[in-house]
Amino acid sequence: MTDQQLRDTPTATATPSPSFLTDSPPAAAPAAPSSPAPQAELIPAEDPEDTSDIDRYEIDSALGSDAASFMYPDSVTASILEDFADAYPSAQVIGSDLSPTQPEWVPPNVHFEIADATLTWPWKDNYFDFIHIRYLFGSVQDWPALFQEAYRCCAPGGWVQSCEADIHFYSDDGTTDSEPALQKWADLYERGGAETGRTFFLQQEALQERSITEAGFTDVRIFDYKLPVGGWTNNRKLSELGEYVRLTLENDLEGYTLYLWHNVLNWPREEYPQFLAAMRKVIGNRRVHGYMMVRYVYARKP
Repeated sequence: MTDQQLRDTPTATATPSPSFLTDSPPAAAPAAPSSPAPQAELIPAEDPEDTSDIDRYEIDSALGSDAASFMYPDSVTASILEDFADAYPSAQVIGSDLSPTQPEWVPPNVHFEIADATLTWPWKDNYFDFIHIRYLFGSVQDWPALFQEAYRCCAPGGWVQSCEADIHFYSDDGTTDSEPALQKWADLYERGGAETGRTFFLQQEALQERSITEAGFTDVRIFDYKLPVGGWTNNRKLSELGEYVRLTLENDLEGYTLYLWHNVLNWPREEYPQFLAAMRKVIGNRRVHGYMMVRYVYARKP
């Protein structure tokens, strides 16, 4: 997909953000992703009406229809597990999380367990045929140890899939580079990750693929996607996807940022509401052609 196909407005500078962000010298633009050229441009929306999503397609391609047991540690929505269980009715699907927030009504071949994916996993060796790990950026100190546990619990011939986002705001036309709110967003996660020892930017260090390879997995496959933020693209489906992303960010912005701002970095409390307002303003500006990068890594246990 070309830059022109991704844009529906000319290159432009977005409306300035509140003064508390513009008084400081502008930070450098986010570095371009260090990963190889993407094999696809945009990740499909998780639309409940659309069952042909990227997970389903690539899992089918990798596994066929005979896999027996699947594992989803942490941060996977119940709807994904339900779709997966419906697609593989003879399989047993386990979802794990730190909190008991799972729905009561699920397919009969789905159940949930409370477990911390960063500790020793409570399952025996060679137990799962497929392990899906999703959106743990900012919560893991030892990524090699995580995938060593995945390797131990994965059956020979089984697959692991890791999906993580780089939450920098990128743009192909530079429209995100001069937005102080986005620079503050990046600084929040870079400093917060450094302070906690839990990075939010796995792609910069190739942590997924390196850790998976070091654990002993083979046939490593990497897929990068651009995830649009907002409905600025002139492609109808991608514009709809971008609107879902924008609404999600706007709705959950405080939940994403409050702990790092107040508890980890102890930044000025009086500036926090202004930061939220500035972020919502730039996210909703269709003249800012921002996107995030999402990386899927697949690998097989010999």
